[in-house]
Formats: sequence, structure tokens, C-alpha cells
Amino acid sequence: MANPHRETHFHYDKVVIGQSVYALSFAYAHSIPIFGVSKHKPLRFRYIDKDIDLSTLNVKNEENVFQEFNREVVYGMEEIKLWNILVGQLALSGLSPVFGNYQEFNFDKNYLQLISENSKKVKVFSDKFLIFDALKYSAQFYDVNDYIHIHSNQDFKITRFLGRDSASFFSPSLCYDTLFFPSERMPGKGYDCCTMSRLSKEILSDFKYSATAARMEVEREVFWNISKDIRVSLSKREVAPIYSPLTDDLDGILNYDLGDSFFDKWTSPA
Repeated sequence: MANPHRETHFHYDKVVIGQSVYALSFAYAHSIPIFGVSKHKPLRFRYIDKDIDLSTLNVKNEENVFQEFNREVVYGMEEIKLWNILVGQLALSGLSPVFGNYQEFNFDKNYLQLISENSKKVKVFSDKFLIFDALKYSAQFYDVNDYIHIHSNQDFKITRFLGRDSASFFSPSLCYDTLFFPSERMPGKGYDCCTMSRLSKEILSDFKYSATAARMEVEREVFWNISKDIRVSLSKREVAPIYSPLTDDLDGILNYDLGDSFFDKWTSPA
């Protein structure tokens, strides 16, 4: 008999495996328990479409407006905000037991085994598992956020500019998108920014694609396109692996019945 203080068992008919907003939305919409790794949650400054109806979650979508050089861009709610709402809704519904409180998981015989930081084991038994999020490619790619302090109190007319490289899975994309936002370290005083990159595992430690290189790229863009009197400094870097969900049709997941289209993708761990 398993030690109840070191090992916990759960039994379900169906289980979803994933941690993207799409996996969480699918589990919530179909009332299916979900297990995922919270450290792989979305990075900041990724947005859903502004026209998606979130009333199923009793939430109103938002508008986030950014000004480019020649146009205004309007996004919806930030993905990480929706992710936190979904985690809360699933927890209240009892559909996300111990969600994220473990470092790894693997299939073993007829169950899913989760291992926590303190080596406590959780075994999830189910007839069917749906692996909703899978690694995008065998050569792992990462979303990267570099946060940069802007040392100036001036108002920014331009709050978004695109880099020379577009986001790609076939070549490194350093600083493909940069967003300026009101400073959170000094509320009401100036702006800071986040520059986004998409990098493969092999080059994450390469100086050419380092946080310092990203800071230098933003400094160059600010100098030539915004102001020559602004000094910048690096704050921190965040990295998250990129997963490919079964679908990224968030509106369809929340507001239409997509369950039937995934029935053939349910798998047994055996």
C-alpha cells in the first residue's frame, strides 16, 4: 500500500494534459480534469484577439492599445491574465488538483505519474488521456522576454515597434517585437519596455542572442527612432518553451463544441 503522505492517487474517466490557455480553456469548457506544469505558463505581453467572447468564463475581454509608427494596434486580454483566471476557475470547480505543483510527469503502465519538488508522487489513473500541448519541434524553441528599464520621464508616442526579424521557427528571431508600457517599478513616472525573441535551445547561451544583445538592439532602435537622449538598462530575462496546442481557436473552444473533433486523439498511457 502506498504511503498516503508520500503518494497520492486520483482516478478519472478522462484527463487533459497541458498548461496553455487553450488546454485550460478546453478542460474548463468540457469539465475535464487537467494536469500541467505551471512554470511553463505564458510569458507576459502575449495577447488574445480582442473580439473573442469570454462570457463563458463570466469575464469581459479587454482592449490593449499600442501605437506603431503609422498605425494603431488593438489587442485583447493578455494571455497570462486569462491563464490566471482559468486556473482559478478550474481550481474552484475541482478540475485542477495539485495543478503545477510538480516538476515533471511521465506515463508508467496505466497511469500518469507526477513528481513534485519534494519528491512526493502523484499517480493519475484514467481510461483516456488527451495530450493537448506538445513541444513545437524536436529542436526545442523558446519564447524569450527581455525587460528593459527606460531612464527617462518623457511620454512615448510610439509604444510598439517591430524588429528586423519576424517571429520564426526556422531561424533565430531576436527582438522581433518590442512593447513600451508605463513603468511598474516607478508608477506614474515614465516607461519601461519588453522586447520579445524566439530562440532555439542551442543558441540561448550565445552572446549574439543574449539579454545584453537584446538590450543593445533596443537601445539602437530607441536612439534612431524615438530619442537620442534616453538611457536604457537591462532588468531581467524570462524564458519559456514553446508548445503546440491541438488547436489555438480559443473562441471555438469556449463558445462552440469542439470536443467531438478531438475524440480520436484521446490516448491510453498503456
